[in-house]
Amino acid sequence: MVHRVPIGTTMRFFKYFNFNPSLSYNEVWYPNQLEWSLSGSRGKNGFRPVDTLNQFSRSYWYNTNASVTTRIYGTFYIKRLGIEAIRHQLIPTIGVSYQPDFSEAQYGSFTTFRDSSNRMQVFSRYNGYMMGSAPRGAQGNINYSLSNTFEMKVKSKTDTVKKFAKVSLFESIGISGSYNLLADSFNLSNIIISARTNLFKNMINFSFNGSIDPYSYRFDSLTRRGVVVQKRMKQLEASKIDLTKFTGSFGNLVNANFNLNLTLNPEMFKPAATQKAQSDAEKEMSKLAKMYPDRYVDFKLPWTFRTMYTLNYNKIGFQKENVIQTMQFGGDLRLTDKWKVAFTSNFDIVKGEFSYTTFNIFRDLHCWQLNIMWIPFGPNQMYTIDLNVKSTILKDLKLNKRRADYLDNVQ
Repeated sequence: MVHRVPIGTTMRFFKYFNFNPSLSYNEVWYPNQLEWSLSGSRGKNGFRPVDTLNQFSRSYWYNTNASVTTRIYGTFYIKRLGIEAIRHQLIPTIGVSYQPDFSEAQYGSFTTFRDSSNRMQVFSRYNGYMMGSAPRGAQGNINYSLSNTFEMKVKSKTDTVKKFAKVSLFESIGISGSYNLLADSFNLSNIIISARTNLFKNMINFSFNGSIDPYSYRFDSLTRRGVVVQKRMKQLEASKIDLTKFTGSFGNLVNANFNLNLTLNPEMFKPAATQKAQSDAEKEMSKLAKMYPDRYVDFKLPWTFRTMYTLNYNKIGFQKENVIQTMQFGGDLRLTDKWKVAFTSNFDIVKGEFSYTTFNIFRDLHCWQLNIMWIPFGPNQMYTIDLNVKSTILKDLKLNKRRADYLDNVQ
């Protein structure tokens, strides 16, 4: 049994500042508890379960947080080329959070052993449990974030009442991170950078997420330990250095994700004044089609075409950088008011080959939707038949029939 109790509120002070205190309490109940022992089949310094105690056990943890945020607005008047002004909204947030070290004996979630070198080892009693247990390590963080939005005010060509219209340039550009006051070294967390926007009536969608590590890894070729670490291409925690102090660098990009989506349908090419107002049911269906394009389609649209470019980058420590680039494209076509067909294909740019291609048949059953998906070729040949409820509240209520031919060869 899992218990989660979040408590929070918002209070305003000095008119322009919001104070947000919160407390989160978590507790997990288990009907049994594993007894662990040092050594055994995993090696001289390994841990293994030796007994299962059929008794009630519990693990709990909590953390507190408090933050202050405000909003700062700036307007830059241009009045050229049909552009009236550009508006900038800046949302800075600063906060503190605290979490005790739940590996201490008083909390009962961890146990301690001395290995063959007489070094103290700490191990979770609930290692491998599905619902997990209390985290290890004290956290006393100073958290920060800075979010930006940019809008453009342009002259309206269709609305004679409202002479100006708002156009979103960037929905969000942000940076965030933290500093752990209780850590004995490497107090800075990774610096997270993100950006996203939608352009031309949601025709183009762009998003980026990246993580910058302010620390690097130093290799000492004179030590045998360093040689082993380099050959195995692993991180050497003891060799981390602060780039801001030793090299003046801002940090190393350790991972990044870039997505660029293009969506086309007939509604996008119609003037705003001629577009029909959607009912609540139609709005819900459009929302589902955007959130789950592989499970739902909008039957009101005669056709839709989508393409997406994705770039993933990872590089940590001495590891070789890993770059994955894929191009996904597909679409759907309405045959009748109740039937639609669709396809999706993926191309791996790095390997120069297609990863998989799927074909779908959709049938509108009023409150339900039937979806038949087929992968006709490739290593993962299979088909599925799904019957889904259209309502977003009951989106997980469905019936499935699946067959995967590639599993027939698995011994």
